[in-house]
Amino acid sequence: MTEPQIQKVLIDAGVLLAFPDIISKIRSKQNVPVLFAESIPILIDQRAQPTEQGRNAERVLRQIEGDRAFEERAFPDGSSVLQGDLLASFMFDGAPAYIFKRMQFMAPTANTRLLEVANQYRMALVTSDDQLLNQAKANGVACHRWPPQPQAKASNQSASKPEPMQLTAFALYRKPTSAANERLPFKVLPTIGDVVSTGSAKSLRLVREISKGGEGVIYETCDPSLVCKVYHAKELTTLRRQKIELMVTRKISRADICWPTEVVYNQHSEFIGYVMPRAEGKTMFSGIFIKPAFLKTFPTWGRIDLVNLCLAFLEQIRFLHSLNILVGDINANNLLVTKDSTKLWMVDTDSFQIEAFPCPVGTIAFTAPEIQGETYGNFMRTKEHELFSVATMLFMILFPGKTPYSQQNGGTQAENIKARNFPYRDHDNAENFSGENAPEGDWQTIWNHLKADVRKAFQKTFREGERISVDRWINLLESYRSSIAKKANGNEVFPTSFYFVRDPVVVPCGRCKITITASKKYVEKQAKKGFKPWCQSCHKKHRLTTMARESLKKTQEAERKNQGRPAIVQRPAPTPRPIAPQPQARPQPAVQTQPMQNRAASTIQSRPQAQQSSHQPHRPQSPTPPRPQAAPLPRTQPNARKRKSKVAEFIGIVLRALFSK
Repeated sequence: MTEPQIQKVLIDAGVLLAFPDIISKIRSKQNVPVLFAESIPILIDQRAQPTEQGRNAERVLRQIEGDRAFEERAFPDGSSVLQGDLLASFMFDGAPAYIFKRMQFMAPTANTRLLEVANQYRMALVTSDDQLLNQAKANGVACHRWPPQPQAKASNQSASKPEPMQLTAFALYRKPTSAANERLPFKVLPTIGDVVSTGSAKSLRLVREISKGGEGVIYETCDPSLVCKVYHAKELTTLRRQKIELMVTRKISRADICWPTEVVYNQHSEFIGYVMPRAEGKTMFSGIFIKPAFLKTFPTWGRIDLVNLCLAFLEQIRFLHSLNILVGDINANNLLVTKDSTKLWMVDTDSFQIEAFPCPVGTIAFTAPEIQGETYGNFMRTKEHELFSVATMLFMILFPGKTPYSQQNGGTQAENIKARNFPYRDHDNAENFSGENAPEGDWQTIWNHLKADVRKAFQKTFREGERISVDRWINLLESYRSSIAKKANGNEVFPTSFYFVRDPVVVPCGRCKITITASKKYVEKQAKKGFKPWCQSCHKKHRLTTMARESLKKTQEAERKNQGRPAIVQRPAPTPRPIAPQPQARPQPAVQTQPMQNRAASTIQSRPQAQQSSHQPHRPQSPTPPRPQAAPLPRTQPNARKRKSKVAEFIGIVLRALFSK
């Protein structure tokens, strides 16, 4: 007989104030009671009040203060505390309880912070707040209402389980369905002002067109929380209807995935689409991947917000994979970003790969090497294929908009993916992977600022072909977020220093005098040598200048070595063939002498005539020996010195441009 698994239970402040005995009740069921440190100030504010809540607050605080709290490294179930978090134990009514404290939260509000901790540590949540209870259910967090309602005890008990545990995973198929895909007949496609009906007989009026794509039109409905997708006529097929009908059999109610909730019919009860939750925000492409738009839309964001987006995306993928759902077409237009970096919407869910219905679309950048060039709708993707797409999206979020295989002097994107030609520097093996082909700009700097184990994970995926699991990515990025919070890694989205500066000091650039942030240790080291630090622009300019000088020097050396040598080696002239006699030309009238001042004009006027007469028969000539060819002039002559090679002229232009300031 197996022992029951220990459950960590996070207690809301409202429950502590009303029912402090909940701590003992949780322990009596062999579970671990955990108090939220942010609840302590609330208890302190209430302890002086002459009310029942004031007395309960005094009771809890007195035991915390009297017994003192001792720091712990792990929970009783063996799960360790993440970096940046603190855990302490104290005695409540003679038995241990725990206090959890987080130094820096990603979530902005008290409720979302509770959910953040409960989700990361797999805790159940106890609350008396109905709004928090609904939020927990929507995010898949186990949540109990206290006190329980007697008349709904059974239903509450089932509702307290995380939503993924209530849902049945879809079946796995190795091959796409072979059923025929036929057009569906219909009499009318609804538009603005028309009324549609759902499978549950709910009527919805289409109010406004939100967007229009290749598959259909998205309409706002009279219910502000729902939108309706009406397919175009060519997309109304038997397989489309079967897939949507299959999807709605799973009541996925996550607040960040626009899953079809009901099938929609027109006034003649004909299938025309489905309804889904309404999403918010900008697409990842327009909000994050275009630098000017990113800086304008999210001016206060740091790198930690990009990590938050990555983690929100990974949680969505982990949830979907638990139900055997593959996104398939992962791309920047199917993810919507909001002001809250922990909130990410996933849309276009009807293209997901589910059971025998493959995802029929995709993009080259997100396609794994082994399936490059394949027709997406003709095979079933695997989770290994999806992990490549996931890693690509994570890379493009951390490098806003830049694909992992973009490079200088490389092949096409598909060629680079197939060859696993990942251009970024390997700091442990720079001799073989120097990063010379990495794209110019912010990208090499961002690569240098990444946490080392995150860089390693990208290298394993894109260079070595090893796929990193979703759980492993979550662990890596949570650690990266913690490092940023502790200032062990930089928080700049577009770093200004080539490497992360742990001891920053503001100094002027030694060349252009602009203000830069540099390492104090490096500045002092340079000062001892009599040098000053330079900004990245001056370093780049100096590097280009040095390269131009070296190229010019090599060109001049090559020209000196070739002096006195013929530039072109000519072959000996062939022996001329005797010219056949030609017919006698008609005698021409004698040309009269012209005055000196008119000779030039007459010469110019006679040129066209000479060209026209070039096709006339020549006078008979006797075979004559060929004229001896003049030897080519040596390069030491004055005319040769004036000539410059094209390379030398180009390098001269570069040097003049660099030193013209």
